[in-house]
Amino acid sequence: MVADTRELHSSGVGGALKLVALMAVLALAVLGSFVVLDVLPRAAFAEVSVKVLSLAAIAGLTSVAVWVLMRAGRRG
Repeated sequence: MVADTRELHSSGVGGALKLVALMAVLALAVLGSFVVLDVLPRAAFAEVSVKVLSLAAIAGLTSVAVWVLMRAGRRG
């Protein structure tokens, strides 16, 4: 039996969005750990977490925009 390699590799906009989401989740997990260990105050966590989510949204929208532009370039 040969495994379908399309399921093993993520590419394109879906893969980019998964990578952005993964990075955001990992960053929030590290920040959450710092709050639990009292390295980072809760107020600072709230401020930084909003910034991390904003950066993730910007990166995700940029990935979608690049994908749309690349598809439009192939048609024209």
